[in-house]
Amino acid sequence: MDPLKLFIAGVAALALLCGGRANAGDPASATVNVVGEFTPSASLAAGAAIEAQSFEQKIGFTRTVMRALPLEELAALFGLDSSGFEWSYRSGGCQQSIAPNLLVSVGADERARVAAFALAWMYVYRQDAVPYFAASAGAGRSSVRLAFENELTPARERAMFASLVAALGKDAGYTRVGEREIVVIDFDDRSAFAADIARFASSMVAANPVVHTERFTTQSEYPTHDWRAEPDGTSLLARIGRALPAPGIEVQLRALRARYDELLFSWLAISTAGREQDLALSLGLP
Repeated sequence: MDPLKLFIAGVAALALLCGGRANAGDPASATVNVVGEFTPSASLAAGAAIEAQSFEQKIGFTRTVMRALPLEELAALFGLDSSGFEWSYRSGGCQQSIAPNLLVSVGADERARVAAFALAWMYVYRQDAVPYFAASAGAGRSSVRLAFENELTPARERAMFASLVAALGKDAGYTRVGEREIVVIDFDDRSAFAADIARFASSMVAANPVVHTERFTTQSEYPTHDWRAEPDGTSLLARIGRALPAPGIEVQLRALRARYDELLFSWLAISTAGREQDLALSLGLP
Protein backbone atom coordinates (compact mmCIF):
# COMPACT_ATOMS: atom_id res chain seq x y z
CA MET A 1 0.00 0.00 0.00
CA ASP A 2 1.03 3.61 -0.51
CA PRO A 3 2.81 4.94 2.64
CA LEU A 4 0.42 7.90 2.90
CA LYS A 5 -2.53 5.51 2.91
CA LEU A 6 -0.94 3.46 5.67
CA PHE A 7 -0.17 6.55 7.75
CA ILE A 8 -3.78 7.66 7.57
CA ALA A 9 -5.03 4.18 8.37
CA GLY A 10 -2.62 3.83 11.27
CA VAL A 11 -3.46 7.04 13.04
CA ALA A 12 -7.13 6.42 12.49
CA ALA A 13 -6.89 2.99 14.00
CA LEU A 14 -6.35 4.53 17.40
CA ALA A 15 -9.99 5.46 17.52
CA LEU A 16 -11.08 1.93 18.32
CA LEU A 17 -8.58 -0.63 19.54
CA CYS A 18 -9.29 -4.33 19.30
CA GLY A 19 -10.66 -6.02 22.36
CA GLY A 20 -11.81 -2.69 23.81
CA ARG A 21 -8.47 -2.16 25.56
CA ALA A 22 -8.47 1.55 24.84
CA ASN A 23 -9.92 4.19 22.56
CA ALA A 24 -9.42 7.71 21.35
CA GLY A 25 -11.36 9.04 24.29
CA ASP A 26 -8.76 7.59 26.66
CA PRO A 27 -5.61 9.61 25.85
CA ALA A 28 -3.80 8.27 28.90
CA SER A 29 -4.14 4.72 27.57
CA ALA A 30 -0.93 2.67 27.87
CA THR A 31 -1.38 0.96 24.50
CA VAL A 32 0.73 1.07 21.36
CA ASN A 33 -1.01 0.29 18.08
CA VAL A 34 0.52 -1.08 14.91
CA VAL A 35 -1.26 -1.08 11.55
CA GLY A 36 -0.31 -2.71 8.28
CA GLU A 37 -1.41 -4.89 5.42
CA PHE A 38 -0.59 -8.25 3.91
CA THR A 39 -0.84 -6.86 0.36
CA PRO A 40 2.80 -6.34 -0.72
CA SER A 41 4.24 -3.04 -1.89
CA ALA A 42 2.81 -1.95 -5.23
CA SER A 43 6.34 -1.05 -6.29
CA LEU A 44 6.92 -4.80 -6.66
CA ALA A 45 5.40 -6.61 -9.62
CA ALA A 46 3.47 -9.03 -7.39
CA GLY A 47 2.19 -6.13 -5.29
CA ALA A 48 0.98 -4.27 -8.36
CA ALA A 49 -0.88 -7.41 -9.43
CA ILE A 50 -2.62 -7.70 -6.05
CA GLU A 51 -3.40 -3.97 -6.05
CA ALA A 52 -5.24 -4.42 -9.34
CA GLN A 53 -7.55 -7.05 -7.83
CA SER A 54 -10.99 -6.32 -6.41
CA PHE A 55 -11.52 -5.33 -2.78
CA GLU A 56 -13.17 -8.71 -2.17
CA GLN A 57 -10.13 -10.52 -3.57
CA LYS A 58 -7.82 -8.43 -1.37
CA ILE A 59 -9.91 -9.41 1.66
CA GLY A 60 -9.60 -13.04 0.62
CA PHE A 61 -5.83 -12.73 0.26
CA THR A 62 -5.51 -10.99 3.63
CA ARG A 63 -7.51 -13.66 5.46
CA THR A 64 -5.67 -16.48 3.68
CA VAL A 65 -2.29 -15.08 4.74
CA MET A 66 -3.50 -14.50 8.31
CA ARG A 67 -4.56 -18.14 8.59
CA ALA A 68 -1.44 -19.61 6.97
CA LEU A 69 1.18 -17.17 8.31
CA PRO A 70 -0.43 -15.38 11.28
CA LEU A 71 0.95 -12.27 12.91
CA GLU A 72 1.10 -14.13 16.22
CA GLU A 73 3.87 -16.29 14.78
CA LEU A 74 5.89 -13.22 13.86
CA ALA A 75 5.13 -11.47 17.16
CA ALA A 76 6.34 -14.48 19.14
CA LEU A 77 9.84 -13.96 17.75
CA PHE A 78 9.94 -10.65 19.62
CA GLY A 79 8.44 -11.86 22.88
CA LEU A 80 4.98 -10.43 22.21
CA ASP A 81 2.85 -13.24 23.58
CA SER A 82 -0.88 -13.68 23.17
CA SER A 83 -1.69 -12.27 26.61
CA GLY A 84 -0.54 -8.79 25.54
CA PHE A 85 -1.11 -9.01 21.79
CA GLU A 86 -4.49 -8.40 20.14
CA TRP A 87 -5.44 -7.87 16.50
CA SER A 88 -8.47 -7.24 14.32
CA TYR A 89 -9.37 -6.83 10.64
CA ARG A 90 -10.03 -3.24 9.54
CA SER A 91 -10.33 -1.32 6.28
CA GLY A 92 -9.46 2.16 5.09
CA GLY A 93 -9.66 4.50 2.13
CA CYS A 94 -7.21 6.95 0.65
CA GLN A 95 -6.32 8.28 -2.78
CA GLN A 96 -9.80 7.27 -3.89
CA SER A 97 -9.43 3.53 -3.21
CA ILE A 98 -10.45 1.28 -0.28
CA ALA A 99 -8.30 -1.58 1.04
CA PRO A 100 -8.31 -4.09 3.95
CA ASN A 101 -5.73 -3.81 6.75
CA LEU A 102 -5.01 -5.16 10.22
CA LEU A 103 -4.67 -3.44 13.58
CA VAL A 104 -2.53 -4.80 16.41
CA SER A 105 -2.44 -3.44 19.97
CA VAL A 106 0.18 -4.18 22.63
CA GLY A 107 1.12 -2.73 26.01
CA ALA A 108 3.09 0.53 25.96
CA ASP A 109 5.86 -1.02 28.06
CA GLU A 110 6.72 -3.15 25.00
CA ARG A 111 7.77 -0.13 22.88
CA ALA A 112 11.21 -1.50 21.86
CA ARG A 113 9.67 -4.82 20.89
CA VAL A 114 6.93 -3.02 18.97
CA ALA A 115 9.53 -1.11 16.95
CA ALA A 116 11.29 -4.34 15.96
CA PHE A 117 7.96 -6.07 15.27
CA ALA A 118 6.83 -3.26 12.94
CA LEU A 119 10.08 -3.49 10.96
CA ALA A 120 9.75 -7.27 10.79
CA TRP A 121 6.17 -6.94 9.53
CA MET A 122 7.54 -4.74 6.75
CA TYR A 123 10.23 -7.31 5.91
CA VAL A 124 8.17 -10.52 5.99
CA TYR A 125 5.03 -9.16 4.31
CA ARG A 126 6.92 -6.73 2.02
CA GLN A 127 5.27 -3.52 3.22
CA ASP A 128 6.15 0.08 2.29
CA ALA A 129 5.41 1.20 5.85
CA VAL A 130 4.09 -0.19 9.12
CA PRO A 131 3.42 2.76 11.45
CA TYR A 132 2.76 2.50 15.17
CA PHE A 133 1.01 4.97 17.43
CA ALA A 134 -0.12 5.85 20.92
CA ALA A 135 -2.91 8.19 21.97
CA SER A 136 -1.65 11.49 23.36
CA ALA A 137 -3.18 13.79 25.96
CA GLY A 138 -1.01 16.66 24.67
CA ALA A 139 0.44 17.69 21.34
CA GLY A 140 -0.11 15.50 18.30
CA ARG A 141 -2.00 15.18 15.04
CA SER A 142 -5.63 16.24 15.13
CA SER A 143 -8.03 13.40 14.37
CA VAL A 144 -11.78 12.92 14.47
CA ARG A 145 -14.00 9.89 14.89
CA LEU A 146 -17.40 9.99 13.21
CA ALA A 147 -20.32 7.64 13.90
CA PHE A 148 -23.14 7.28 11.38
CA GLU A 149 -26.78 6.48 11.96
CA ASN A 150 -26.71 3.36 9.78
CA GLU A 151 -24.20 0.56 9.22
CA LEU A 152 -21.66 1.23 6.48
CA THR A 153 -22.59 -1.45 3.98
CA PRO A 154 -20.20 -1.69 1.01
CA ALA A 155 -22.45 0.60 -1.04
CA ARG A 156 -22.80 3.11 1.82
CA GLU A 157 -19.08 3.03 2.48
CA ARG A 158 -18.29 3.82 -1.15
CA ALA A 159 -20.83 6.65 -1.15
CA MET A 160 -19.47 7.97 2.16
CA PHE A 161 -15.92 7.99 0.81
CA ALA A 162 -17.04 9.88 -2.29
CA SER A 163 -18.59 12.53 -0.03
CA LEU A 164 -15.43 12.70 2.07
CA VAL A 165 -13.31 13.26 -1.02
CA ALA A 166 -15.71 15.96 -2.18
CA ALA A 167 -15.34 17.77 1.16
CA LEU A 168 -11.62 17.26 1.88
CA GLY A 169 -10.12 16.79 -1.59
CA LYS A 170 -8.69 13.89 -3.57
CA ASP A 171 -6.11 13.03 -0.87
CA ALA A 172 -8.80 12.49 1.79
CA GLY A 173 -8.45 9.31 3.81
CA TYR A 174 -10.21 7.42 6.58
CA THR A 175 -10.19 4.14 8.46
CA ARG A 176 -13.36 2.22 9.22
CA VAL A 177 -13.18 1.26 12.90
CA GLY A 178 -16.62 -0.22 13.43
CA GLU A 179 -19.81 -1.16 11.61
CA ARG A 180 -20.81 2.48 11.41
CA GLU A 181 -17.71 4.41 12.52
CA ILE A 182 -14.74 5.96 10.72
CA VAL A 183 -11.79 8.13 11.68
CA VAL A 184 -10.25 10.94 9.66
CA ILE A 185 -6.98 12.72 10.51
CA ASP A 186 -5.64 16.15 9.65
CA PHE A 187 -2.58 14.89 7.83
CA ASP A 188 -1.76 18.28 6.26
CA ASP A 189 -2.29 20.38 9.42
CA ARG A 190 -4.93 22.39 7.60
CA SER A 191 -6.51 25.36 9.31
CA ALA A 192 -9.81 24.50 7.60
CA PHE A 193 -9.90 20.88 8.81
CA ALA A 194 -12.76 21.44 11.27
CA ALA A 195 -14.78 23.30 8.65
CA ASP A 196 -14.12 20.56 6.07
CA ILE A 197 -15.33 17.89 8.48
CA ALA A 198 -18.43 19.93 9.24
CA ARG A 199 -19.09 20.27 5.49
CA PHE A 200 -18.67 16.50 5.08
CA ALA A 201 -21.10 15.82 7.95
CA SER A 202 -23.64 18.16 6.38
CA SER A 203 -23.33 16.37 3.04
CA MET A 204 -24.23 13.06 4.74
CA VAL A 205 -27.52 14.23 6.29
CA ALA A 206 -29.74 12.74 3.59
CA ALA A 207 -27.78 9.53 2.91
CA ASN A 208 -26.48 8.43 6.33
CA PRO A 209 -26.37 11.14 9.03
CA VAL A 210 -23.39 11.61 11.35
CA VAL A 211 -24.74 11.11 14.89
CA HIS A 212 -21.54 11.49 16.92
CA THR A 213 -18.20 13.30 16.55
CA GLU A 214 -15.15 12.84 18.79
CA ARG A 215 -11.77 14.59 18.48
CA PHE A 216 -8.40 13.27 19.71
CA THR A 217 -4.63 13.52 19.11
CA THR A 218 -1.87 10.96 18.55
CA GLN A 219 1.92 10.54 18.70
CA SER A 220 3.41 8.30 16.04
CA GLU A 221 6.43 6.58 14.53
CA TYR A 222 6.46 5.93 10.80
CA PRO A 223 9.18 3.53 9.55
CA THR A 224 9.29 2.97 5.78
CA HIS A 225 11.20 0.95 3.21
CA ASP A 226 11.82 1.58 -0.50
CA TRP A 227 11.32 -1.80 -2.17
CA ARG A 228 12.08 -0.36 -5.59
CA ALA A 229 15.54 0.72 -4.44
CA GLU A 230 16.18 -2.43 -2.36
CA PRO A 231 13.95 -5.35 -3.41
CA ASP A 232 15.52 -7.87 -1.00
CA GLY A 233 14.96 -5.71 2.10
CA THR A 234 18.42 -6.44 3.54
CA SER A 235 18.66 -3.09 5.33
CA LEU A 236 15.44 -3.89 7.20
CA LEU A 237 17.13 -6.88 8.81
CA ALA A 238 19.93 -4.60 10.03
CA ARG A 239 17.39 -2.12 11.44
CA ILE A 240 15.57 -4.93 13.23
CA GLY A 241 18.83 -6.07 14.77
CA ARG A 242 19.53 -2.57 16.07
CA ALA A 243 16.02 -2.15 17.46
CA LEU A 244 16.03 -5.43 19.37
CA PRO A 245 19.11 -7.69 19.03
CA ALA A 246 18.17 -11.38 19.02
CA PRO A 247 20.46 -14.28 18.02
CA GLY A 248 19.30 -16.10 14.90
CA ILE A 249 16.45 -13.68 14.16
CA GLU A 250 17.54 -13.09 10.54
CA VAL A 251 17.32 -16.78 9.68
CA GLN A 252 13.85 -17.01 11.19
CA LEU A 253 12.61 -13.91 9.38
CA ARG A 254 13.99 -15.11 6.04
CA ALA A 255 12.12 -18.38 6.53
CA LEU A 256 8.85 -16.57 7.29
CA ARG A 257 9.20 -14.40 4.22
CA ALA A 258 9.89 -17.43 2.04
CA ARG A 259 6.56 -18.84 3.25
CA TYR A 260 4.84 -15.53 2.52
CA ASP A 261 6.30 -15.37 -0.98
CA GLU A 262 5.07 -18.90 -1.67
CA LEU A 263 1.57 -17.91 -0.54
CA LEU A 264 1.68 -14.73 -2.60
CA PHE A 265 2.65 -16.38 -5.86
CA SER A 266 0.25 -19.26 -5.30
CA TRP A 267 -2.55 -16.75 -4.77
CA LEU A 268 -1.69 -14.85 -7.93
CA ALA A 269 -1.57 -18.08 -9.95
CA ILE A 270 -4.98 -19.31 -8.83
CA SER A 271 -6.75 -15.93 -8.57
CA THR A 272 -5.95 -15.33 -12.21
CA ALA A 273 -8.01 -18.44 -12.92
CA GLY A 274 -10.73 -17.40 -10.43
CA ARG A 275 -10.02 -20.33 -8.09
CA GLU A 276 -9.06 -18.56 -4.83
CA GLN A 277 -10.73 -21.22 -2.68
CA ASP A 278 -8.37 -23.85 -4.09
CA LEU A 279 -5.46 -22.29 -2.21
CA ALA A 280 -7.18 -22.59 1.17
CA LEU A 281 -8.04 -26.20 0.39
CA SER A 282 -4.51 -27.05 -0.70
CA LEU A 283 -3.13 -25.49 2.51
CA GLY A 284 -5.65 -27.34 4.65
CA LEU A 285 -6.94 -24.06 6.06
CA PRO A 286 -10.32 -23.80 7.82
